[in-house]
Amino acid sequence: PCAIDNAKWFPVNKIEAKKKLKLPEDKLVLLFMSTNGIKDFRKGFEYIENYLKSSNITKDKIILLNIGNNNNLKIQGIEIININETFNGSPKELRLYYSASEILLAPSILEAFGQVAVEAASCGTPSIGFVNTGLADAISHRYSGYLAKYKDQNDFNNGLNWIIKNLLKNKYYFQYNCVKFVNDNFSSNLISKKYIELYQKILNDI
Repeated sequence: PCAIDNAKWFPVNKIEAKKKLKLPEDKLVLLFMSTNGIKDFRKGFEYIENYLKSSNITKDKIILLNIGNNNNLKIQGIEIININETFNGSPKELRLYYSASEILLAPSILEAFGQVAVEAASCGTPSIGFVNTGLADAISHRYSGYLAKYKDQNDFNNGLNWIIKNLLKNKYYFQYNCVKFVNDNFSSNLISKKYIELYQKILNDI
């Protein structure tokens, strides 16, 4: 898989990250990122919108942080902060946004790998996505986040509510699991050793 450089990707203190970004400390920040904004159907924003419009969620406890070319998204009854720019994979900026957020929303219906979920996990932030996409490799179900049934709005809602329920008990509920999941599966040291082992095996078979 793609590797994560642990020297560049790591958790920033959540309170300090929220202060730097001027985000409310008393709310759960839900992060959605898409270079082409909500218009990119592959990113599955409709599932997020449907969730946020449902009547059985704690709207006063959450805020949506919307990053990308999103044309000032508005949803009635939901507090939204639109950041109309992209960061092109810059760890210094992105790890601040990942660390300040409680959940990364990644309901892509077409995704090759799910790098953003691995980056978020390296910063201690859980993600929600769908099985049958690249997110299935980037999220450990009910450990570093939640993998909903493919294109299943009800399971997506239930999974997001499950994550939120645990975070309301403890904002750091998933942090250890997320960082460990990345270190055990995606650290650059681990992946480089796997490449060396593969090359050695090929050379020995010649």
